[in-house]
Amino acid sequence: MSENQLQLDLDEIAIRALYTAVEFTLEKWTGQEKIDQSSLMELKPFLRKCLLEFEFMRD
Repeated sequence: MSENQLQLDLDEIAIRALYTAVEFTLEKWTGQEKIDQSSLMELKPFLRKCLLEFEFMRD
């Protein structure tokens, strides 16, 4: 792993919370915050894929 990477172990609840926070932030985006909107737009599909993986593991 490079110096610019971090590895996290997150459960489904944490992923759902992150997904909801990203979705809410993008919906309410005013363009005035210091958060990088494009990074959030890239993160949202990744988190959605994680949620789908949890669904797959349940079935």
